[in-house]
Order: sequence, then C-alpha cells, then structure tokens
Amino acid sequence: MNGITGPRDNSLFGNPPARIPKGTKFAPGPDKRPSGSVELPIRRKVYIRIPNRKGTLDTKTALSYLLWVYRTGRKGSIVSHGITTYVRRNGRLLIRLEPRRGRPIFIRVLRKLPLRRWSYIAVSYELRGAVGVFELYLNSRRVLRRVFKGMSRFILNTRGSPLVGGFSGRVACLRFYRAALTGRQLARRKKKCFRKCS
Repeated sequence: MNGITGPRDNSLFGNPPARIPKGTKFAPGPDKRPSGSVELPIRRKVYIRIPNRKGTLDTKTALSYLLWVYRTGRKGSIVSHGITTYVRRNGRLLIRLEPRRGRPIFIRVLRKLPLRRWSYIAVSYELRGAVGVFELYLNSRRVLRRVFKGMSRFILNTRGSPLVGGFSGRVACLRFYRAALTGRQLARRKKKCFRKCS
C-alpha cells in the first residue's frame, strides 16, 4: 500500500491487487520517504478492500496483522478481518473479535493512538484448544493480553475480504500472517517495509 508497489499482494499467495477507492492518495510513510503510505480522506469514509481469493486469508483459529497508522482525526475502523481494530473519537482503541457464529467480543483499550504521529500496531490471536489468547502491541510493546476460556467453538470470521479504512489518516506496511506471532517476531518486522536511502 504505497506509491511504489501499489496495491498488489507481495506475498506468495498471489491474490489480486487491492481495490483502492477514489478519494485516497499516496503520502509520505513512516520511513519519511515519498509515497510510502495511503492516505484516507477526512470528509468521508472510504474502505480499501483486499481480495481473499480461494480463502488464502481465511485463518480461522490463528491470525496476526501489523501496520503503521497515522491518525488525522475522524473515528472509525482501521482494519477489519476477524479482528477489527477501531479508533474512537478520543483516540483510544477498541478491539472486536468476530466469530463465525455467536456474539463478538469487545475489548476496550486505555492506550491512545496519538494524532499526527506514526504508530506501529500489531495484533495476534490464537485458539489453543478451548482457550483463546489475544495480544495487542503498540510500537513493539505489548499493551494488552487477554485470555478467554471456553472458546473451543470461537472460529474467527475471516472468510471475507479484509477491509482497511473508516477512520481518517494514513496506513502503511500492512501484513497478514496465518499464525499468532510473538512480540519478538512482530518487532523484527517493524521496519521491514522501510526503503533505504539511495
């Protein structure tokens, strides 16, 4: 999601390019290089739809995703795919774990996402037997860990296409993983998409 690689899938799954709606534009990214992010407008909600061809992103019981976020004001969802990361008007995050059947689980986060500053966000979830473990990382530091019991039937609703957007700001370096990465693994990927100065 930048002006260099465009909306194409850089993984080995070979998904079609994401659909970038009108009203978005490329902007400097967290590496301060030109066209390193996609900027979502302030005046209206727009969503970037990421194809999930043949269910390659249907992770079901284990998922991690990470990205850089630059918030400019309006509340709304940031990423939605089994786990929705939502920023409220006061900058605090709200997490929603979405099952295929039954009610979602909401997790309120006290930490705030600052305005007009880049933040590195990573989430992970894994179902271990009947126990679900969720973790949230901000700037490579774990700020939240929740353990849920009696979750043997809680299968993440990852069948559809991931959506990015709803809030106003910039997003960069979005990556999905079919496993619950550890804090160390997530930290190692923090600057993987940064471009070196020529």
